[in-house]
This record gives sequence, C-alpha cells and structure tokens, in this order.
Amino acid sequence: MSVSAVRHDGSTTVEADQQTAIEAAFSISPDSYNANNGTIDWDYSIAEGDLDFLAEGETVTAVFTVTVDDQKGGTATQDVTVTITGTNDAPTLTATDVAGAITEGSVLSDTGSIAFADLDLTDRPTATFVPTSVEAVRHDGSTTVDADQQTAIEAAFSIAPESYNANNGTIAWDYSIAEGDLDFLAEGETVTAVFTVTVDDQKGGTVTQDVTVTITGTNDAPTLTATDVAGAITEGSVLSDTGSIAFADLDLTDRPTATFVATSVVAVRADGSTTVDADQQAAIEAAFSITPDSYNDSANNGVIAWDYSIAEGDLDFLAEGETVTAVFTVTVEDLKGGTATRMSRSPSPAPMMRQR
Repeated sequence: MSVSAVRHDGSTTVEADQQTAIEAAFSISPDSYNANNGTIDWDYSIAEGDLDFLAEGETVTAVFTVTVDDQKGGTATQDVTVTITGTNDAPTLTATDVAGAITEGSVLSDTGSIAFADLDLTDRPTATFVPTSVEAVRHDGSTTVDADQQTAIEAAFSIAPESYNANNGTIAWDYSIAEGDLDFLAEGETVTAVFTVTVDDQKGGTVTQDVTVTITGTNDAPTLTATDVAGAITEGSVLSDTGSIAFADLDLTDRPTATFVATSVVAVRADGSTTVDADQQAAIEAAFSITPDSYNDSANNGVIAWDYSIAEGDLDFLAEGETVTAVFTVTVEDLKGGTATRMSRSPSPAPMMRQR
C-alpha cells in the first residue's frame, strides 16, 4: 500500500491523519458463495471533509494491493490504484471586529480585524479592499460630500494581512484620519463609509466582508477677521463711518447669525467727568447698526457690515477737545454653541467696537 501526493508546495506526502482517512476508505467484498472461481469487489468511499485539505489540481494517488490466497501456498496479487483530485474550496471569513467609530475633535482612529480560513492547505489567500459607499446625513438634507472630502475619507482606510499568511490568517484593518479632513462636518452630522474587503485564494474562490466606519461631527466655533473695526466721528464734520467684519465657519452647513449690544460709553470731559446723560448715551448708542451680507443665511462664511451715523444735534453737548468712546460688542453665533469675539476702538465721538 502506498499514498503519494502531488502538492502545489512541492511536497509528495500527506500528514498522518489524512493518510489514515485515505487508506480507510478502501474495502473489498469477495462473493459470499466463493467457489474455486469468483469475483472480488472493491469499493472506495471517502467523506468530503477528509479531502478538503487538497487544493484545486492537487492529487493523491493511493495504491492498494489485493492478494488472493488459495490457502495451499498459492497467492496472486493485483494493485488497485485510486487517484484523488482536489477541487477548490473558497475561503471563509470570521468578522472579529468590522465596525469603526470616529468622532471629530476626539477619536480620529479605530482598528479591527477579520479572520480568514481556507480548507485547501496549500492555498495562500490575498486580501484587497475597495471603498463601497460614502453616505452623509447633513443638516441641509444632503447625503453626499464633495470630491475632496470623499477622497480623504476613503484614503484613511487600510488593511494589513499577517506577514506570514498561510492558508489561515487575520486581516487587520485601520482607519486613521486627520482632524482637518473632518472640519466640514457640523455637530451631529454623520458620514458612514463602507469598505469591502475581499479575500481571494487565487484559485477562483473569493469571499467578502464589509467594514463600516461611522464618522460623527462636532461643533467648530466661527472665526472672525477684523477688516475694519475702528470708526472716527467729528462734530460739525464727519458724522458717519463704516467698516466690516468677515466671519468663517468650518462647519459647512452652519448658518451663523450676528447681533450686537452697546458695551460702554466713556467720556473725557473738560470738567473731569467720564459720563454722559441718559439721552446723550441713548443717541450715541442708537447710531450704531450692523448688516450681515444678504447671502449670509445660506452660507457658512460671510461679512458683517457695520455703520455709525449720528445727527449733528446729538453731539452739540461736546465742547472742543472732549471725546466720547463708545464700545459695541458684535456677536457671531453658529447656533450650535460656538461664538467668536473681536474688539476695536476709535476716538470720540466715535464708536469703539468689540466683536464677538
């Protein structure tokens, strides 16, 4: 009896358990009435599971020698040769950890793994992946991201099969993204990215597993650029001044709003006083106004135009050289809890502005 193999790894043997199963599958049945002449029936039956170790195209040749003995010292032998040919068994996967969670401003990476197994012992599966989908839930009702955002989200995923990769192994996946690549997401907005990992045994057998990464946005406060935040008013001459404040919000679906309050009115008077009376203060404060850009309600970035215009009569109380400095606090709010401030001042009787 002999068992010899032709394997893809160059080996010609099988292991002990495999050989035992291959040999045990052979049996003979002489005719029950057995006269001086007769027939020996042989049978070869083996379980599918006992052959799973064979890859496609691999063979095992088992030779069984049948001996007929007349019990008088005469024998005759005949070899029965059974050739077993392997076919492909597709690899299988076990989803150890296939869900990732990323939070802007906090958790920017996640990892997991997928175990694979191939019954064909000489197969050496390889792993690849492709981004399958990137879907958003945005405050403006959109479900997409722009091309650059999608590129960054997809590029953050990678896999690393075990270096020794046998027929069985593990695929480690990693998701790591830069904070700046997520700034566009507003608080509570999400992006779900699905990556399909494929294990291929190079014999036509493949199996896939999706890895799903959920990215959640947090709030980025707006920022301000003080384009012109100092005004100068001169009684009897210049009675108005204007300027502007640019704002930007990284959260693309935020729609910031602007408001202002009069913060202080401080005088330098010839009599040493630092205050004005109630009517004078009311007129000085009422002269200030702001006008956000008309498109502001549909963009995350914009400009706030401020204006200070006062009537000559409202300044008659000021003697030559006396000044009043008025401070106005402009607040830009993204309605998600984020605000920005800025301060500037101008000499009397002119507004001093603070932005927030």
